[in-house]
Amino acid sequence: MVRFRTESVDRSEVVASGGSAAARPARSLYRSPGRGAFCTIEGAPSSERDARVHDGRCFLDGAKRRATQCRTATLARSPVIDPLAAATSLHSASSAAQRTIADAPHAPCGLHFTCREREGAGMVGADRRRRGAAARARKGESMTERGKRGRLRRVAVLAAVLLFGWAAYGAFYRGPAPSVVVSAERPAIGAPTRVSALFREPRRGLVSVSLMLVQGEHEEELASRTAAVPPSPWRFWSAGDTPEIELSAVIGRGQPDWLEEGTVTLRAVALRATGPLRRTSSVIVEQQLPVRLRPPSLELLSSGNYARQGGAGVVRFRAGATAVRSGVVAGSAEFLSFPVPGGGPEERFALYGIPWDLDDAAEVRLFAEDDAGNRAEAPFLDRLVPHPPRRDTIRLTDSFLARVVPAIESQTPELSGEGALIDRYLAINRDLRARNRAAIAALSRRSAARRFWSGRFLQLPGSQRKAGFAEVRSYLYRGREVDRQTHLGLDVASVRRAEVPAPNAGRVLFAGYLGIYGNAVVLDHGYGLLSLSAHLSSIAVEEGEEVAKGQVIGRTGATGLAGGDHLHLGLFVQGTAVDPMEWLDERWITTHIAGRLPE
Repeated sequence: MVRFRTESVDRSEVVASGGSAAARPARSLYRSPGRGAFCTIEGAPSSERDARVHDGRCFLDGAKRRATQCRTATLARSPVIDPLAAATSLHSASSAAQRTIADAPHAPCGLHFTCREREGAGMVGADRRRRGAAARARKGESMTERGKRGRLRRVAVLAAVLLFGWAAYGAFYRGPAPSVVVSAERPAIGAPTRVSALFREPRRGLVSVSLMLVQGEHEEELASRTAAVPPSPWRFWSAGDTPEIELSAVIGRGQPDWLEEGTVTLRAVALRATGPLRRTSSVIVEQQLPVRLRPPSLELLSSGNYARQGGAGVVRFRAGATAVRSGVVAGSAEFLSFPVPGGGPEERFALYGIPWDLDDAAEVRLFAEDDAGNRAEAPFLDRLVPHPPRRDTIRLTDSFLARVVPAIESQTPELSGEGALIDRYLAINRDLRARNRAAIAALSRRSAARRFWSGRFLQLPGSQRKAGFAEVRSYLYRGREVDRQTHLGLDVASVRRAEVPAPNAGRVLFAGYLGIYGNAVVLDHGYGLLSLSAHLSSIAVEEGEEVAKGQVIGRTGATGLAGGDHLHLGLFVQGTAVDPMEWLDERWITTHIAGRLPE
């Protein structure tokens, strides 16, 4: 029986070798399934595997393989010991058997056990733990240095790959296709027309752009631009100074002088960024437009055309087939025409007004315009009767201001309500008045292309006229003139809160509070003709409702800029105020309107 003692031996390998030089050493290897130490048995020749063994010594070999006496294992049972059996006993010895075997005296013999500790195994004694820790520290330092060198090599290789890829990308680079939009302010070229090309390339920018005009053998550059700093193919982060470029020019009759009727081509060219090893790349967008240089024809059909300054009228004419807009222009005011019901395809009529401050008949003309902007104009008035405005003075008092200003401000959110009372009144009388008239002009664009009304318009029953149309009013405050405005309506009054009839049949376009006009009702009578009933104390109709001539639409009052209970009646032709007195006259209606305006 082999008896020996060892501690913390988790993994062993046993090698038996002979000590005779003549005999070939025999090595017998055994590895335990544990971890850590292993032992080598030396001294027995292979030819004498059953040699006698009296005892053996076990030595601990550390990181430097320096043999140190560890423990002595006594091998005592039979005079003949098989080294393989000893190794098997070494592996199979249990922890309980290890605790029962006694130490044996140290004695040299021909069979030695050399125990070497491996990384991660348990140690016996503080000395073994110290040397193992030092060995692990040296090994860790060596691995750290090798790891650093490996990481540096990997970083260098990656940087080289990226640099090569970046250089190759730039050399063969071609910028993305830009967005190019060619447009013209009109669908055809005739009158001077603005044309433009918008180029967008926000990623890399553009090298150059140009806008060309081509017709037949003629070609002309209208506009161009080259980047101050050409976009670099290796610059990934910016579009330089050309992320968006717009080129524009004006072309039309005589611009250029070789332009003729037919078709013209607008050509936009964008040169995008490319690398040095790639061909220059251009993006070309073209748009064809018709060219028409002759205006539509225009022929007057009605005769005996008379009008009064501040008045209204109807004219009939024939516009050419290419006309897309036609009507009457009077100063800065424009009145669009309508087709004559039952008439020819080119027959039209226009209900027009003469601004209160226009006294020159030459400024009142027919016009017809095509989609290329070519315009024909012709005079048509036989006579324009002057009607100079009258003058009036309004004296403002603090009590009047204190009554009307806060009331209007409470119904008009855009007014600040700050400052001196007179300043707030002037803001209402000037600015709010202009905005209210603009709102009525906007309502006129919703007028129906039909005639609601018939006969003369109605005046408030039992009323007296208090103020007329086109009265230029001077506003005095504490003895000095602070404002001047023109009254563009008819003021009438009867009794307080009198019923207000609809002046004629129509459709309610607006019913509510309207700034200086207070509570108001706006009726559409058709073909651009609107009526305004203002300063009402109450309203009896709703928007969209059709009303009959004479139907009660509200009651008189003093809302808005009103000094007392009365009715303000205003009439508008496509947004231009005209004198209501004409429309209250049955004879004038018959002579100037009814015979020319379709039913």
